Amino acid sequence: MYYIEDKERKKVIELTENTKHENIYLINERPDDGFDKSNLTINQSTFSQMGFKKSQFKNSNLSHNIFMDCYFKDARMEQVSLVGSKFINCTFDNITLISCDFRYATFENCYIDFKDMLPNLPNLPSFHNVRWKMCTNLALECLKAGNSENYKLYFYEEKKASEKHYWEMFRKKESYYRRKYGAWDSLVGLFKYTASKFNKLFWGYGENIWQLVAMMLVTISVFTLFLYKTNFYENGNKVSQKLELGESLYISVCNFFTIGSGYTTTDTYSRILTACEGFVGMIIMGFFIAALFRFINRR
Repeated sequence: MYYIEDKERKKVIELTENTKHENIYLINERPDDGFDKSNLTINQSTFSQMGFKKSQFKNSNLSHNIFMDCYFKDARMEQVSLVGSKFINCTFDNITLISCDFRYATFENCYIDFKDMLPNLPNLPSFHNVRWKMCTNLALECLKAGNSENYKLYFYEEKKASEKHYWEMFRKKESYYRRKYGAWDSLVGLFKYTASKFNKLFWGYGENIWQLVAMMLVTISVFTLFLYKTNFYENGNKVSQKLELGESLYISVCNFFTIGSGYTTTDTYSRILTACEGFVGMIIMGFFIAALFRFINRR
């Protein structure tokens, strides 16, 4: 196997505390609740088909390792560094994580529940982009597993982290952002931050269909008031009339969905209103169909 090439095999019993282990691999053991270790240092190594049910890891450095088909149900990790580690087909049911460091860690065909992972996500200002990428990775893994609840939680956390990153790009208060980003990057950051906030307001990042429905109703209502207060139309008998509220609502709905209402107008202002509402309606309906497709596709 690729992940164990040029590595020395070790047994769990050989793992000693306060000793640095590198380039080793452990395979097909189940220490489970008999594993209670502190001050372990294991780097550049591979754990394959290991059972760590109810195991305890404390004050340890397990950075830059590969964990394949490992079982961490009811395990407890306290002040453990897992920087740059990769987890493949692992199980984390009801895991307890306290002050652990998962920077640059990646997950494949597995995920940790949002409530367990949230306090352990990178939280320093210079790591907004790292938090963002981790949440993207975990959101996609939740989606693949069909866990829509955890997917949404990670997805919204991803958006929050990306917005913080863009905002810091713009204001460059932290030294990390001052060193890495120039004046043009600041403008790009401001644009992306503004676009993301608008995206949230408009349709909840594509996740909130009801927000779009509300936007439809508001749009139709606003144009209804414009029609009712300011415009004259002709009905099928070519009789000029000021619109009643019900007629204004009917025309507004027809304009929004770009269908014929049976009312006509020669007034330039009225025609502009009709065109504007039709244009806005097409945009909102486009977003609505996209959001509906995303919702159905996840089912």
